[in-house]
Amino acid sequence: MSQPDNAPSNEKAKETPLAQFEKIRQALQQYLADHQEMPTMQQLMDRTKLSEAQILNAVKQMSFSPTTHYMRCMTDKLIHRIYESADSGNVASQKLWLQLMESWVPPKADTTESSWSERDDTKLRISHSVAPSGTDA
Repeated sequence: MSQPDNAPSNEKAKETPLAQFEKIRQALQQYLADHQEMPTMQQLMDRTKLSEAQILNAVKQMSFSPTTHYMRCMTDKLIHRIYESADSGNVASQKLWLQLMESWVPPKADTTESSWSERDDTKLRISHSVAPSGTDA
């Protein structure tokens, strides 16, 4: 005789914390992708078929490293928005896109006094000494 769907099974009782964590991670990822907001505890319980105590215990043990963080599923949307902004001409987004996708490192501006004194400012002096056309110098 089979057990009803809502009856606790021995198999679920033997779930490892890692298996519970994975269920929670997948449920969070899917919910965030579908709704762009965090689920309630009840919604999480419904999706994972875990109790509140099991979820809270698993969350306490979760490691939130950047590569496995549950919010990482939103990265694709963010990257797409950066691309759209860069493509529309936003210079800050263009720089960010190049840094993220091409590993571009912007040059550091050298503002030391020696860098200014070593500059060739001949063009500046020439452009200021030439009178605009139609006027006397």
